[in-house]
Amino acid sequence: MGNVMEQITRFFTEIGGMALSFLPTLLLAIVILVVGLIATKLILGIVEKAFDKHNLDKAARGLLRGVLKVILLMVVIMSAASVLGIPISTFIAVLSAVGLAISLSLKDSLSNIAGGILLIITHPFKAGDVITCGGETGVVEEIGLVYTTIITVDNKKIYLTNNQASSSTIVNVSAMPTRRLDMEFSIAYGADYDKACQLILDIISKNELALTDPAPAVRMSAHNASSIDIGVKVWVNSGDYFALKGDLLEDVKAAFDANGISIPFPQLEVTLNK
Repeated sequence: MGNVMEQITRFFTEIGGMALSFLPTLLLAIVILVVGLIATKLILGIVEKAFDKHNLDKAARGLLRGVLKVILLMVVIMSAASVLGIPISTFIAVLSAVGLAISLSLKDSLSNIAGGILLIITHPFKAGDVITCGGETGVVEEIGLVYTTIITVDNKKIYLTNNQASSSTIVNVSAMPTRRLDMEFSIAYGADYDKACQLILDIISKNELALTDPAPAVRMSAHNASSIDIGVKVWVNSGDYFALKGDLLEDVKAAFDANGISIPFPQLEVTLNK
C-alpha cells in the first residue's frame, strides 16, 4: 500500500513539475497572442489611414482590409504555436489539410473572394458610381470579401456576389462626365412636323440642364403605321440625365397640347363590303 501511494505521489509530482516548467512557455504564447491581436488592430488602423491618405477607392477597402486581417491573424497564431513547440511544418501541413477541406466545402465563397480581387485589379467601377450589373442598377457602396453592395434609386441594398459581378456585363453609367439622352416623340401624320420640331428645340434651349456642345439634334426617325416619330438627341451631365428626361417628357407634352399637335394612338381602319 505504501509503495502504491509513493508511485501516485511521484506521478503527481512529475505532472506538477511538467506543468510548472511549461507554464512560462504557455504564458509567453498567451502574451504573443494578445500582443499580436493588439498589433493587428493597430496595423489595420494604420492601413486605414494610408487608404485615406492615398484616397483609395472606398469600394475596394473592405476586401483589402479583410484579406490583410486574415493574413495578420494567421501570422499571430503561427507565432504562438511555434512558442508552444508546435513545428511550423506540422502547423502548415494541418493548415493545408484544413484549407483543402474548407476550399472544397466553400468553393463558391472562395470564387467570390477571387472575383473581388479581380474587380479591384480591373477596376471597372468605384464607390459612388452608378452601375447596372446582374440585372440590378444602383450606386456602388462597397466591395466586400464575398459581396459587392449597391444601393438602388429606391434605397434598397442589393448584395451581388463578387463572382457574379466580375463575370457579368457591367455597365458603368456614371463613368463619363456627360451622356447623350436619346428620346422619341410621336405625332400624327396630319400634324405640323416643322412646328413640332421647333417646339422641341425651343424647349431644349430653355432648359439649363441641356448642354449646347455638342448641339442637340431633332430629326425625323421613323414612319410608323399610325405616327411620324421625331428622334431627339441631347447631351447632358451624367448626374442630370433623369432630371432632363423628365423635364422634356413633361414640357413637350404640354407644348404639343397647347399648339394642337396631336400625339397619335394605334388605329385600325375597317372597310365593310356590302
